Amino acid sequence: ANAGTASQASSPIPADINSPPAVLALLNAIRRPFFNRGGDGDTNSFSEHSTALTSSWLLFDGFVREAQLMAAKHIQRASTQALLDAQRLLIRSVEAAYYQVQLAREQIRIAQAAEEFAREQHEETRKLQSAGRASIADVDNFRVRMLAAQAELAGARGLHETGRVILAELMGLEGAQLPHDLELSPLGEETEEELAAPDVALFMAQASGNRPDLRQMEELVHGEEENVRAVYGLYQPVVSMSGSWGFNRTSNIRYEVDDQSSAAGIELRWELFNGGAREARIRAAESNLAEMWASLTRQRLSVESEFHRAVIDVQNSQEQIHLQRENVVTARENRRIVQAGYLAGKETLNRLNEAQRDYITTEANLALARIRLRQAWSDLRAAVAMDHGAVAFNP
Repeated sequence: ANAGTASQASSPIPADINSPPAVLALLNAIRRPFFNRGGDGDTNSFSEHSTALTSSWLLFDGFVREAQLMAAKHIQRASTQALLDAQRLLIRSVEAAYYQVQLAREQIRIAQAAEEFAREQHEETRKLQSAGRASIADVDNFRVRMLAAQAELAGARGLHETGRVILAELMGLEGAQLPHDLELSPLGEETEEELAAPDVALFMAQASGNRPDLRQMEELVHGEEENVRAVYGLYQPVVSMSGSWGFNRTSNIRYEVDDQSSAAGIELRWELFNGGAREARIRAAESNLAEMWASLTRQRLSVESEFHRAVIDVQNSQEQIHLQRENVVTARENRRIVQAGYLAGKETLNRLNEAQRDYITTEANLALARIRLRQAWSDLRAAVAMDHGAVAFNP
């Protein structure tokens, strides 16, 4: 609705010619009829004054408004799914950082064990040297091994602290630091569920229905469909209704009953030809829709690929754990036999170094396989968009 007063008479209020148009319009609006002492207003017979309330209502526009409203709703839903997808990726990143810290702790444990073994052999070799059964080079060998283990230990501790900083950053903690007295949960034994084969068919069905990035693309496709529908609505007629009520008087604004006027009407507009503009808009909208369908297809293929790769990683990590556990047991027993033979003078120093190196390697491979299994399950949960539980910390 709007109300207005119009007049053709000049204003008695002086105005600067440099005044902005808005100020001049305001001065024209509050001209002499409102300040006239006699109250008769402007008596210029050529002036016309009108005050009215008008309203209009669009009754039909070929369902263009409905299509535009639905397109906006689909965009809003797509934005919601984008937020959920960002949360999904953030959770996966937090879990990855968490497992990297656990891997660093395992590396610290292995380096400490290697240092302790080298220290023990260093002491034993010194005793053998005193007895004339070992050379100074043999003693220095184990000192070198001990220092190398200490260097590995320092590096593992650095990775551990760096991982804690990254984890704190992803969790949004102030200062990007975990509390110094807060320790992460130790790497526990694998559960039966973690070692069980994943149900590929079930997980694939969940991925197709749960992935927020897929649902986001689907909402965008529906939005483009509504845009096409809105463009097609331009071929339809437009029907609107309008009405007004007010007063209209010449010469002055002393309205009377006879000056009252009102009107109502229905307007029909139908654009029959506009030089092909509608056809061009339809082709553009349909092209956008086809592009969005192609993006959805590409995203589905990407999700399927990510899912199958995650399943393969889980299966491979499970097999690696079984093999590496057996390998660790064999390497430990072999080192024990070679160590006993070396102390008895039946095995060479090189053979003991080789046995120790094999044992450390198998220990590191087992720790890496165990972390990879948990990371593979994390990637699979993310690929399926399953609910992620909060990562627990044990002080």
